Formats: sequence, C-alpha cells, structure tokens
Amino acid sequence: MQPDRLREYERTLLGQAIMSAEVANALDLEPADFTDIRCRLVYQAILNLTRRAETVSDPTVVRELEKMGAAGVEPAFVVELSADYLAAENATFYAAQLKDHRRRTLLTETLGDALAQAKDGKRPTDDVLGDAVSKLLSVQGGAGTGGWLSLTEGLNAYLKELEARAANPSAIGVPSGFASIDRSTMGFRPGELVILGA
Repeated sequence: MQPDRLREYERTLLGQAIMSAEVANALDLEPADFTDIRCRLVYQAILNLTRRAETVSDPTVVRELEKMGAAGVEPAFVVELSADYLAAENATFYAAQLKDHRRRTLLTETLGDALAQAKDGKRPTDDVLGDAVSKLLSVQGGAGTGGWLSLTEGLNAYLKELEARAANPSAIGVPSGFASIDRSTMGFRPGELVILGA
C-alpha cells in the first residue's frame, strides 16, 4: 500500500473515532497497527477513554495525551484529525486496511529474518523453520475468526468431539471419498485444518 494512502487511512480513521462514539467503540485495532507514532499515541488515548467509558472528543483526547506524557503530539494535530473526518461508513474499510498492512509488515519481517538465518547457516535448519512457522502462525492468528488453541485446549475439544461421534456414528462431515480417511476423521468440517501425511 502506498505510504500516502496509509497515512490518509490512519488520519481519517482517527478523525472518525474522535467525531463518532460509535466508531470509537467499534474499532478492533491495536496501536501497533498504526505506522505514524503520533497516530499510535492518539489511538492509545482514544482506547484509554473508551475503556473508561469517557467521551472521546478533541479536548478529551488532548487531555489524555497530556496524562500519557505524549509530548510529541501537538493539540493542533488532534484538531486536524477531526477536521479530516469523513463518513463513518468508511471506518470498517480503513480499519481493515490498517490491520492488513500491519500483517503484511509482520509477514515480510518474519520471512526476511528466516531467509537471512537460512543464508548464514549458523542455526540448524529445523530451528529456523520452527521459529518461522511459529511467527507466521502468530501473524495468521490475528486474522482468524476463532484464534489459535493451545495443545491442551485442542486435545480436550477433540476428545469431546470423538465422544459425540461415538454416541452418534451416523453424523459425518463432508466425506473425503476415501473410506479409511472418513473412518478416522468422520469427514471434514468447517474450520478444521486437516493435514495428511505418511
């Protein structure tokens, strides 16, 4: 994404959050999703205010920034943000763009680190791959609807599912077309990632 476009999204989204309590309460972002440090600080101030159920406005955001010791953010910047306010209907789109940009950044950093480590050969390949996969899964985890489960949570859920399947053997998901796989998995279900190996 073009840096100017990203900056526009960040500023417009913050302006919307300052001008609309509905937008301020509905945003599902983290301060790290913003590339401009001033926008990160303003968003943190907005989060602080909404968590305390206080009004979000130019003056309250400026006061919160002062409480936070965010000397790098001038009150004029906050006023400019609310002046850039556009239709609140765009907030969801802008927020999705910021999240996507942050995930792309994390993805490129992770892959770049893995590539550099693979080239220098100082660490075993399995360790490099393991670290890369773990980091990639954490990047992906922010996009999923259900998030990631711990091994214990996954095994407990699977055990409950097996017990339910045993109680009703006719209930089956989408068949794979291979009888042996269907007996083992009871068919494929939405939200499952099935990895088959020899």
